[in-house]
Amino acid sequence: MSIRRTAPPSSGGPSGSGGGFWTALAAWSALAVSLANLALLFYFWNRLPAEDLSESLNGWLGRGEKPPAEQVDEGWQEPALPAPVAAPRPAPVDTLQPQSTPPREETAAREPAKAANQPAPESARSTIRLQVQNGSGVRLMAAKAADGLRRLRYDVRETGNATDDFDKTRIISRVQDPAPSLRLAQDLGLSSARISYAEDPMLVDVDVTLILGADYHKLPIMGTR
Repeated sequence: MSIRRTAPPSSGGPSGSGGGFWTALAAWSALAVSLANLALLFYFWNRLPAEDLSESLNGWLGRGEKPPAEQVDEGWQEPALPAPVAAPRPAPVDTLQPQSTPPREETAAREPAKAANQPAPESARSTIRLQVQNGSGVRLMAAKAADGLRRLRYDVRETGNATDDFDKTRIISRVQDPAPSLRLAQDLGLSSARISYAEDPMLVDVDVTLILGADYHKLPIMGTR
């Protein structure tokens, strides 16, 4: 009877050990790729906005492309807004007709009539002391003028005849204050050109002297008594 010996099964050999090596290498490669993807995800997580991260990574990883570097378009600028334009204001409409300025001579001629129409305060007239002289060449005109002036509340102190005859009525201021003579000229309708200044030491209680001229009949005080 013959006895057959069988060899014990081998626990390892060249083929068995080679298969385990490649399996371990594949596992380490997969792990390295996963770690690389995690590192790339963490890198772009800090650089990209949250809303663009998912879309960008899906596109880059799906195409196998590297994420582009951050780019800034320096050629484009935000257009400047136009400055607000103020609405034009309508020009004021002047409904008044321009008034022409009358000549100076005409204005001076109108001043006596205008002044005569403006009533003066009674108290102002009553403080003005007058001397009335007749230089018209017509008798009794000084007394008639004095009566008219008293009706206006002037203080007539003296009446008499002038040394000469005059064509135009004159007013002589005996004091430095021009207000009394201007008041009298206003009431008589005379311009300020008829007023002169001549101080007389003999007239201590007279402020203004009125000398009637040949035009006395134009004075408003020479009316009916």
